[in-house]
Amino acid sequence: MRTEFEKEIQSDLSGQKENQNVIVYEFADGTTSEVAVSGEIYSVYEQLQTQEKSNNRKETRRHISLDYLKEKGVSFADNESDPYYAVERKELQTRMRKALSKLEPEHRLLLQKVFYESISISELAKEKGVSYQGLSQKLERIYNKLKKFL
Repeated sequence: MRTEFEKEIQSDLSGQKENQNVIVYEFADGTTSEVAVSGEIYSVYEQLQTQEKSNNRKETRRHISLDYLKEKGVSFADNESDPYYAVERKELQTRMRKALSKLEPEHRLLLQKVFYESISISELAKEKGVSYQGLSQKLERIYNKLKKFL
């Protein structure tokens, strides 16, 4: 049972807390600490909190975290060490070589320049003396032939 004096002190403390703002700090180990601050300091604190939330929102719109992708089931496992993957990759390489061998030499040369020598389509079009659209359409036809062969 509280004495009258204890009730009076509790009442005074409650009144002080109502007039002051409290900032709660949460530490890495999970403990928290409350600090009473003036209204001026608390308004600066609120502005900083708002700015931090805004910055985090901007950042997450531009980037996706790895944790988010892991939650969605995306695997980052190294497939190179998986024997099944190695066999599958070898089979795909063999099929690709066969399909490429069925293409005309000129078409193979175009693919080699675009994919292995990293020459842009516009540079290649200038070199060949044809339009970008013409070369792009030709490459599209070559891709379709490759798809049929695979």
